[in-house]
Amino acid sequence: MYPERLLPSNDKKNDLLTKFNDNCYLCHWTKDKDILDEQGNLKPECVELKRIFGLSNNLIGENSNNIICSEIDDVYLKITDKKFDEKWDGNDDTVPKPHEINYEVIESRGYFFIKVGEINQIEGIFPRGFEKDPTSNEVIKKIYKFTANVEQDIRITNLCHFEIKIYEDGNKEIKSKKGSWGNIVAHGVRSSLIDIASFDISLK
Repeated sequence: MYPERLLPSNDKKNDLLTKFNDNCYLCHWTKDKDILDEQGNLKPECVELKRIFGLSNNLIGENSNNIICSEIDDVYLKITDKKFDEKWDGNDDTVPKPHEINYEVIESRGYFFIKVGEINQIEGIFPRGFEKDPTSNEVIKKIYKFTANVEQDIRITNLCHFEIKIYEDGNKEIKSKKGSWGNIVAHGVRSSLIDIASFDISLK
Protein backbone atom coordinates (compact mmCIF):
# COMPACT_ATOMS: atom_id res chain seq x y z
CA MET A 1 0.00 0.00 0.00
CA TYR A 2 1.19 3.53 -0.76
CA PRO A 3 2.89 5.19 2.27
CA GLU A 4 0.43 7.38 4.14
CA ARG A 5 3.29 9.50 5.55
CA LEU A 6 3.78 10.96 2.04
CA LEU A 7 0.23 12.22 1.73
CA PRO A 8 -0.12 15.97 2.32
CA SER A 9 -2.19 17.85 4.86
CA ASN A 10 -2.07 21.44 5.97
CA ASP A 11 -0.80 20.47 9.41
CA LYS A 12 2.07 18.43 7.97
CA LYS A 13 2.85 21.14 5.41
CA ASN A 14 3.12 23.84 8.07
CA ASP A 15 5.26 21.64 10.29
CA LEU A 16 7.58 20.82 7.42
CA LEU A 17 8.05 24.43 6.32
CA THR A 18 8.72 25.53 9.90
CA LYS A 19 11.64 23.09 10.17
CA PHE A 20 12.91 23.25 6.57
CA ASN A 21 16.42 24.77 6.37
CA ASP A 22 19.66 24.89 4.38
CA ASN A 23 21.00 21.75 6.08
CA CYS A 24 18.25 19.58 4.61
CA TYR A 25 19.02 17.16 1.80
CA LEU A 26 17.07 16.51 -1.37
CA CYS A 27 17.15 13.16 -3.14
CA HIS A 28 16.97 12.94 -6.95
CA TRP A 29 16.31 9.64 -8.70
CA THR A 30 18.15 8.45 -11.80
CA LYS A 31 17.16 5.90 -14.44
CA ASP A 32 19.60 3.29 -13.13
CA LYS A 33 22.16 2.69 -10.40
CA ASP A 34 25.21 3.29 -12.65
CA ILE A 35 25.69 6.93 -11.62
CA LEU A 36 29.46 7.35 -11.06
CA ASP A 37 32.25 7.87 -13.58
CA GLU A 38 35.78 6.49 -13.24
CA GLN A 39 36.78 9.40 -10.97
CA GLY A 40 33.87 8.77 -8.61
CA ASN A 41 31.92 11.81 -9.77
CA LEU A 42 28.29 11.92 -10.82
CA LYS A 43 27.84 11.15 -14.50
CA PRO A 44 26.41 14.13 -16.44
CA GLU A 45 23.62 12.02 -17.93
CA CYS A 46 22.24 11.49 -14.41
CA VAL A 47 21.00 15.09 -14.55
CA GLU A 48 18.94 15.28 -17.72
CA LEU A 49 19.09 18.68 -19.38
CA LYS A 50 15.44 18.49 -20.45
CA ARG A 51 14.44 18.17 -16.77
CA ILE A 52 16.86 20.75 -15.35
CA PHE A 53 14.36 23.61 -15.04
CA GLY A 54 12.06 22.67 -12.19
CA LEU A 55 14.17 19.60 -11.38
CA SER A 56 12.08 17.23 -9.28
CA ASN A 57 13.37 15.95 -5.93
CA ASN A 58 12.18 14.48 -2.65
CA LEU A 59 13.05 16.13 0.64
CA ILE A 60 14.87 13.58 2.79
CA GLY A 61 15.55 15.67 5.89
CA GLU A 62 18.50 16.62 8.07
CA ASN A 63 20.04 15.54 11.33
CA SER A 64 18.98 18.15 13.89
CA ASN A 65 15.22 18.44 13.43
CA ASN A 66 12.45 15.88 13.53
CA ILE A 67 11.24 16.62 10.03
CA ILE A 68 8.32 14.77 8.47
CA CYS A 69 9.86 13.81 5.15
CA SER A 70 10.49 11.22 2.53
CA GLU A 71 12.55 8.07 3.00
CA ILE A 72 15.32 7.22 0.55
CA ASP A 73 13.48 4.16 -0.77
CA ASP A 74 10.62 6.41 -1.86
CA VAL A 75 12.62 7.14 -5.03
CA TYR A 76 11.54 3.70 -6.23
CA LEU A 77 7.85 4.66 -6.18
CA LYS A 78 6.36 5.62 -9.54
CA ILE A 79 2.81 6.94 -9.73
CA THR A 80 1.12 5.26 -12.71
CA ASP A 81 -2.07 7.34 -12.82
CA LYS A 82 -1.52 11.00 -13.73
CA LYS A 83 -4.41 12.19 -11.58
CA PHE A 84 -2.39 11.10 -8.53
CA ASP A 85 0.64 13.13 -9.63
CA GLU A 86 -1.08 16.49 -9.90
CA LYS A 87 -0.27 19.53 -7.78
CA TRP A 88 -2.12 19.57 -4.48
CA ASP A 89 -4.79 22.27 -4.21
CA GLY A 90 -4.28 22.75 -0.46
CA ASN A 91 -7.56 21.08 0.47
CA ASP A 92 -7.18 18.18 2.92
CA ASP A 93 -10.37 16.61 1.54
CA THR A 94 -8.94 16.14 -1.97
CA VAL A 95 -6.06 13.92 -0.83
CA PRO A 96 -6.64 10.28 -1.86
CA LYS A 97 -6.53 7.35 0.52
CA PRO A 98 -3.43 5.11 0.35
CA HIS A 99 -5.38 2.15 -1.07
CA GLU A 100 -6.74 4.32 -3.92
CA ILE A 101 -3.33 5.25 -5.35
CA ASN A 102 -1.97 3.39 -8.37
CA TYR A 103 1.81 3.02 -8.33
CA GLU A 104 4.65 0.64 -9.05
CA VAL A 105 8.05 0.01 -7.48
CA ILE A 106 11.09 0.43 -9.75
CA GLU A 107 14.07 -0.84 -7.79
CA SER A 108 16.45 -0.41 -10.75
CA ARG A 109 16.52 3.35 -10.14
CA GLY A 110 19.57 5.02 -8.63
CA TYR A 111 19.75 8.26 -6.69
CA PHE A 112 22.00 10.99 -5.31
CA PHE A 113 21.66 13.71 -2.69
CA ILE A 114 21.99 17.50 -2.81
CA LYS A 115 22.23 19.82 0.18
CA VAL A 116 19.67 22.63 0.05
CA GLY A 117 22.10 25.33 1.18
CA GLU A 118 24.51 24.46 -1.63
CA ILE A 119 21.77 24.53 -4.26
CA ASN A 120 20.77 28.03 -3.16
CA GLN A 121 24.33 29.19 -3.87
CA ILE A 122 24.27 28.10 -7.52
CA GLU A 123 24.63 31.05 -9.86
CA GLY A 124 26.18 32.01 -13.17
CA ILE A 125 25.95 34.33 -16.14
CA PHE A 126 24.80 33.93 -19.73
CA PRO A 127 24.69 36.17 -22.82
CA ARG A 128 21.41 36.95 -24.59
CA GLY A 129 20.86 39.64 -27.14
CA PHE A 130 22.92 42.80 -27.55
CA GLU A 131 23.20 46.28 -26.10
CA LYS A 132 25.33 49.38 -26.60
CA ASP A 133 28.26 49.92 -24.29
CA PRO A 134 27.52 53.30 -22.64
CA THR A 135 31.19 54.32 -22.68
CA SER A 136 32.39 53.12 -26.08
CA ASN A 137 29.01 53.04 -27.85
CA GLU A 138 29.98 49.65 -29.27
CA VAL A 139 27.39 46.91 -29.62
CA ILE A 140 28.16 44.17 -27.08
CA LYS A 141 26.46 41.05 -25.80
CA LYS A 142 23.99 41.65 -23.00
CA ILE A 143 24.83 39.62 -19.90
CA TYR A 144 22.26 38.20 -17.50
CA LYS A 145 22.66 36.37 -14.19
CA PHE A 146 20.93 33.12 -13.24
CA THR A 147 20.38 31.78 -9.74
CA ALA A 148 18.84 28.60 -8.30
CA ASN A 149 16.29 28.23 -5.54
CA VAL A 150 14.68 25.24 -3.81
CA GLU A 151 10.89 25.47 -3.59
CA GLN A 152 8.22 23.16 -2.24
CA ASP A 153 5.93 21.80 -4.95
CA ILE A 154 3.45 19.54 -3.15
CA ARG A 155 1.79 16.85 -5.21
CA ILE A 156 -1.49 15.27 -4.22
CA THR A 157 0.43 12.13 -3.23
CA ASN A 158 3.74 13.66 -2.15
CA LEU A 159 4.13 16.22 0.62
CA CYS A 160 7.92 16.01 0.25
CA HIS A 161 8.14 16.98 -3.41
CA PHE A 162 10.46 19.94 -4.03
CA GLU A 163 11.75 21.50 -7.22
CA ILE A 164 14.91 23.38 -8.13
CA LYS A 165 13.78 26.55 -9.87
CA ILE A 166 16.12 28.69 -12.00
CA TYR A 167 15.65 32.44 -12.16
CA GLU A 168 16.91 35.14 -14.50
CA ASP A 169 18.20 38.19 -12.64
CA GLY A 170 16.55 36.92 -9.46
CA ASN A 171 12.89 37.30 -10.42
CA LYS A 172 11.91 35.80 -13.79
CA GLU A 173 11.72 32.01 -13.78
CA ILE A 174 13.46 30.21 -16.65
CA LYS A 175 11.24 27.28 -17.60
CA SER A 176 12.98 25.85 -20.67
CA LYS A 177 16.33 25.85 -22.43
CA LYS A 178 15.20 27.57 -25.61
CA GLY A 179 18.03 28.96 -27.70
CA SER A 180 21.76 28.86 -27.14
CA TRP A 181 21.51 30.95 -23.96
CA GLY A 182 19.12 28.44 -22.39
CA ASN A 183 21.55 25.67 -23.21
CA ILE A 184 24.34 27.60 -21.46
CA VAL A 185 22.20 27.96 -18.33
CA ALA A 186 21.17 24.29 -18.36
CA HIS A 187 24.78 23.10 -18.66
CA GLY A 188 25.88 25.56 -15.96
CA VAL A 189 23.28 24.31 -13.50
CA ARG A 190 24.07 20.67 -14.28
CA SER A 191 27.79 21.25 -13.79
CA SER A 192 27.11 22.82 -10.39
CA LEU A 193 24.86 19.92 -9.33
CA ILE A 194 27.56 17.42 -10.31
CA ASP A 195 30.05 19.32 -8.13
CA ILE A 196 27.82 19.30 -5.03
CA ALA A 197 26.22 15.84 -5.38
CA SER A 198 26.56 13.46 -2.43
CA PHE A 199 26.12 9.72 -2.47
CA ASP A 200 26.05 8.79 1.21
CA ILE A 201 24.56 10.94 3.94
CA SER A 202 23.85 10.44 7.62
CA LEU A 203 20.64 11.83 9.07
CA LYS A 204 21.06 10.33 12.53
